[in-house]
Amino acid sequence: MSAFTRRGFLVRLGTGITAVTAGGVPTAEGQPRSRDGLSRVDPERVGVDPEGVLDFVRGLEDAGFAGNSFMLLRGGRVVAEGWWHPYVPDVAQLTYSLTKSVVATAVGFALAEGLIRLDDRVIDVVGDLVGRNPSAHLRRLRTRHLLTMTTGHRRDPLRSLRLSRSAPSTEWTRAVLEVPIDHAPGTRFAYSSGALFPLGTMLHRVTGRNLREYLRPRLFEPLGIRVGFWEEFSDGANVVSSGLALTTADIAKLGQLYLRGGVWNGRRVLPRSWAERATAKQVDTPGRAPDESVGYGYLFWRGRHNTYRAHGALDQCSVVMPEQDAVLATTAQRHGTVLDLAWDRLLPAMDSAPSMPGRRLDEELDGLRHPVVEGAPVTPTERSGRYVFADNELGVEAITLDIDRRRCSVVVDNERGRHSVLCGVGHWVESRSSLSALPVLLSYSTDHAIYRPVRWNRIAGSAAWPEPDTLRMIWRFLGTPHADTVTLRFRGGTVEVEFANSVSLRGQDTDNRPVLLGRRQGTAPSARSVSG
Repeated sequence: MSAFTRRGFLVRLGTGITAVTAGGVPTAEGQPRSRDGLSRVDPERVGVDPEGVLDFVRGLEDAGFAGNSFMLLRGGRVVAEGWWHPYVPDVAQLTYSLTKSVVATAVGFALAEGLIRLDDRVIDVVGDLVGRNPSAHLRRLRTRHLLTMTTGHRRDPLRSLRLSRSAPSTEWTRAVLEVPIDHAPGTRFAYSSGALFPLGTMLHRVTGRNLREYLRPRLFEPLGIRVGFWEEFSDGANVVSSGLALTTADIAKLGQLYLRGGVWNGRRVLPRSWAERATAKQVDTPGRAPDESVGYGYLFWRGRHNTYRAHGALDQCSVVMPEQDAVLATTAQRHGTVLDLAWDRLLPAMDSAPSMPGRRLDEELDGLRHPVVEGAPVTPTERSGRYVFADNELGVEAITLDIDRRRCSVVVDNERGRHSVLCGVGHWVESRSSLSALPVLLSYSTDHAIYRPVRWNRIAGSAAWPEPDTLRMIWRFLGTPHADTVTLRFRGGTVEVEFANSVSLRGQDTDNRPVLLGRRQGTAPSARSVSG
């Protein structure tokens, strides 16, 4: 972890840091740069109290916040950053609805190139996906209504759709447009991932390529963004409601680009007019949570304290604070903690005299850790072996364990093939695996129906024996905000296997996977599973 600290980066380069001038926080990103393309500066040099940053991080942990990473920029330079081990800076993580703000950026480019207009009628671009007699509301639906979540639907049309994962993007768009529109477009706000599907199809058609390819020379390459993954439909179009994986640094870069009005390192990347319009309030959002009731722009949320943000579920955030010339990027596993603590503890830390040395902050951030599984120091190696299962809804056919005092190797045979993962006994071990996180976000979301498991994942595993007959493992899918806790209880020649995803463990959903009952190889498998 120490290899990633800001101060360690500066020391290794042997570079002095320019003090803040009389004009205040420097506005240029400046040098030196790291592999992520961002420069670092001590927080106290740009008017940030290190203790306020530490209070913010401690507040996250005290609230039970399952943080994976954060990065704080001021004046375009990183003043504090941290990753909760086993998460590391080079892993791109699924950002969920933060993807929408990247799509908004694509709209800004398409507008500037004359490919699309805010007042284009949707049926004029995707009319072949609309029935013969479109309603009056559908005929009035325009690009700006998709961008502002004012389509007129009472609720997200995705909630009523049940399409196959193999369906192309046009079929998803057709299905969304078939959902009746309840109110005149533009008259009321209703958050809707479904609104992005017609927008995505429109962009795919007017640009002639998927958004990843369209944005590569316009956004990703100029900012040095390394897209880890962007979910695609079967026809190659990118999923636009979610599905994009970015590193923490790249999430911060998106916010920094908008904070500078579309300029990156002195170069105009995005039109200023779009950077300003997209992040300004375009529609009221009454009756929502405090930071969701301040208004909505073009796929950006407005927030308290004159802030705005790209925001994905479970607090994947790029929060822009213009008055403080600051950007906060986070990746996490729990929704609803970051913003309150940012306002309560980070904002007061701006332009405050340092009350502790920055080196102490580095030491604290260097020690951020997700806890390993706790248990007895003795490993029952006799539990090693192959356990087989009767037919079950998870498709698990067998689990093979190879256990010693330092590691636990797990091989899962299911309907998709054979998948392995390593766990450290009392510590984290990372492995490359074809195991996938459970494709479920929240019980009210249907977005997961779109996603396909990626072929390979980086998984960090930890295991221990809380009781002599119980093996508990945590599998952290480093490219997602998710983790699975897998508990195996041994009874003679049988084993019960119970799964719990990290969302359900935080009370935000239920994990409906059944408890499986298997038998050690050589005896007949049980014909039942134990209900969860």
